[in-house]
Amino acid sequence: GVPVILDEKKSDAGQAYADVIARYLGEERPHRFIDEKKGLFGKLFGSK
Repeated sequence: GVPVILDEKKSDAGQAYADVIARYLGEERPHRFIDEKKGLFGKLFGSK
């Protein structure tokens, strides 16, 4: 697999990591991924 920090274009985790580092270095970045995604069990057993 590809380490998270090298996969920032594709994975949510990579994008979040890049955003955290940019904010730490003083850049303004919008907060993404605030809404929780439904997991497998949420999709199977959750309400619609």
